[in-house]
Amino acid sequence: MIARKAAARLPSPMALTMWMTLMTLTALLNSCMPQASLPELKSRPEQKTLSIWLWQGNGMEKLIEDYSQLRPDIDVETVYVRYEDVVPKLLSSFASRSGAPDLVLLDADQIGEAEAFRGYFHNLYDFGADRNRYLDWKREQAELDEGRFLFGLPADIGPVAIAYRHDLFAEAGLPSGREEAAEALSDWETLEQWGLKLRQELDVALVDNVTSVYTASLHEYSTQPASRSGSGETDKDGRLALIRKAWDRAVRFHNLGLSAGLPSRTPDWARGAVEGRYAAVIGPSWLHGAMKTNAPATFGKWDMIRTPEGPSIMDGTFLAVPATSRYPEEAYALADWLTSPDRQLDGFLQSGNFPSTPRLYGSPELSGLQDPFFNNAPTGQIYTSAVLHYRGPAIRTEQRVRTIEGDAAVREALRRLESENADPERLWAEAEKQIAGH
Repeated sequence: MIARKAAARLPSPMALTMWMTLMTLTALLNSCMPQASLPELKSRPEQKTLSIWLWQGNGMEKLIEDYSQLRPDIDVETVYVRYEDVVPKLLSSFASRSGAPDLVLLDADQIGEAEAFRGYFHNLYDFGADRNRYLDWKREQAELDEGRFLFGLPADIGPVAIAYRHDLFAEAGLPSGREEAAEALSDWETLEQWGLKLRQELDVALVDNVTSVYTASLHEYSTQPASRSGSGETDKDGRLALIRKAWDRAVRFHNLGLSAGLPSRTPDWARGAVEGRYAAVIGPSWLHGAMKTNAPATFGKWDMIRTPEGPSIMDGTFLAVPATSRYPEEAYALADWLTSPDRQLDGFLQSGNFPSTPRLYGSPELSGLQDPFFNNAPTGQIYTSAVLHYRGPAIRTEQRVRTIEGDAAVREALRRLESENADPERLWAEAEKQIAGH
């Protein structure tokens, strides 16, 4: 008997319809679900950390924050070093081959010191630095090898002006209007006479401290510079004459009772401004910027005029890239950005660091600037005018390394003159020894 296979049963039409519907739903669900395979991972660019050495009150902090927002691949680590420790710490880090920054802020005096160690710094012309971006005399302070080596990019300068209390001047019977005061201030002797009248009428000092008088005088441009040696450099006698002239003027202000003896940027200095213990601050643009944060209660009580006689300019700062930097190109890019005209304008508006970039001097953003803290004085025009009439420092950059310690000795002597009322002749004799040794 032959066995027969049972006939295969076909699904009913209803079952077939249900099956097709189920397959369709499954396909739809699968199309909505994420793929089972892992997504392709893209490697993030390595974040590079740049270390920059600054000193307190430099005014660059906000700009560095802005740069970090623009460059998330760059982490900028700010290290604050006391001004007088910058060069010694640099040399120590070079010797130990550890701890050096990628970028460092140096002023003109420190550039003069660092030139003896040029092998430890990059030549910024190798990165494409634009020599036409900055003031010639400012750029030349950081150049070697007849302009072939650039130590640092010029970050700012400090044109000096006189901020004065127009209310105290008016009360003492002095010229208090801006144009009236500027026209009447023909020389330093006129300023002395104003100080004597302030002391006589109100028992108020003219200036905050005599160091400001010394600094403004030392950095004042003279149409008859100090004697030059055959090499074209300011000789020792010329340097000594410049320092002595500034010293004598500061001592005279002290002897006449024209100084309040309050060191700049101290709590006593701020308190003295609020209490009206002095009526003028002779200083660079960044010091006037510090007045806003240190003595905001004096808003609108100040006005501003030029300095007597020739313009006076504080040399300002530079940004240099040590040769030990792990990321020299990135460090240069940061320095180039911070010293660009637009960023220098931002720095001036934020902290008073005046631009070293001539392209800005004719711009309405700078030349048309009026400051309500200083009774809407045309601060941009006053500072710009000083810069445009300035022909460069009397002491050449090559000689600064011989002047730095002597200048520091004079400043210390002036501090002692005001704090201890020490004998000025003895103080000068001590300082002169240090000047003669450099």
